[in-house]
Amino acid sequence: MRLKPTRTIQADLLLHSPHEALPSYHEDWTLVKGRDTDPEKWEEELKLRDARNRMIHEYLRDGRTVFYKSSGDSMWPLVQANDGCTFYPIQAATARPGCRAVSKEASEIDVGDIVFCQVQRSQLYYAHIVLWIEHDYWANEPKYWIGNICQRVNGWCFREHIYGILIDVLVEWQNRFYARPHPKSIYEKVKDLVEHHRWSPHAKSLCEPSWGEAAAAEAP
Repeated sequence: MRLKPTRTIQADLLLHSPHEALPSYHEDWTLVKGRDTDPEKWEEELKLRDARNRMIHEYLRDGRTVFYKSSGDSMWPLVQANDGCTFYPIQAATARPGCRAVSKEASEIDVGDIVFCQVQRSQLYYAHIVLWIEHDYWANEPKYWIGNICQRVNGWCFREHIYGILIDVLVEWQNRFYARPHPKSIYEKVKDLVEHHRWSPHAKSLCEPSWGEAAAAEAP
């Protein structure tokens, strides 16, 4: 999933509407014009993605909420291209001394959650799914295995490597925003369906928003 930080206010002022972000922040500025087969285009996009991911890391680490529009299909249909994604900093990221975010209870991280993290040992950033959790004997703490909807593993994380958790997925249509089901609530069903048919129509239907109810007021 391609990421772009768009929020710069504190996490205690949780953002309930994508309209609180500047319109220019709704676009993915890491995309470079040109052919996908062009190695120079791909190299430039990787540089921009790395810069953006470091910004997201910094915002979440400081207890800030991040909103961006997604692209790519690594988590389709849970999160689809152009969906508005809101990541909230987890408690472990905001409990550091001197952090400006308000204190809050520990954030629970479960299988099916989508987290923004830095996987080990590659140190690469991902906004991907917690595939399974095991107890690490030597570290004496949970170890989170991260990957995409097809169960391809990117790496593992301890809690200190997870900076944010996805709390909201919105679809924009005719200047209104509609909420998809929370990914964790349907993860197991969708995972099984895409395992047998990657582009399963049934899986897609499970992830459709409730079109009768807008998740946010009409854009000004």
